[in-house]
Amino acid sequence: MKKFLLFITLLLSMNLVTAKDIPVSFLMDISYQDQPYTKSKLYPNPAVNFILVKNSSSSRILNISVLSMVGTNLIDKDILDNNQNQEINISKLPTGRYFVKVSYSDGSREILTLIKL
Repeated sequence: MKKFLLFITLLLSMNLVTAKDIPVSFLMDISYQDQPYTKSKLYPNPAVNFILVKNSSSSRILNISVLSMVGTNLIDKDILDNNQNQEINISKLPTGRYFVKVSYSDGSREILTLIKL
């Protein structure tokens, strides 16, 4: 997809096509594909001691788990309050890549990627 966008940019810069030649709906589809929607964001990433999971949806976070790359549950935190920002202590984890699984009150779940320094 990125190569295609570079190609379109090249055509535009060489005046071989104009912006009017590209349908707006096509451009909107591309932008949505490149930026997947997540209900929560993970800050900072990479992280050293703590991460903050910021919920941007109307669904409440019920649980946050930190998993190893093979799926072993390393940290499991049930969320009892309705705070949109949840802090997780990761200071005892060794340096590496992890998955952060966030479970919501509407039954949905999402997996975020974490890099621990």
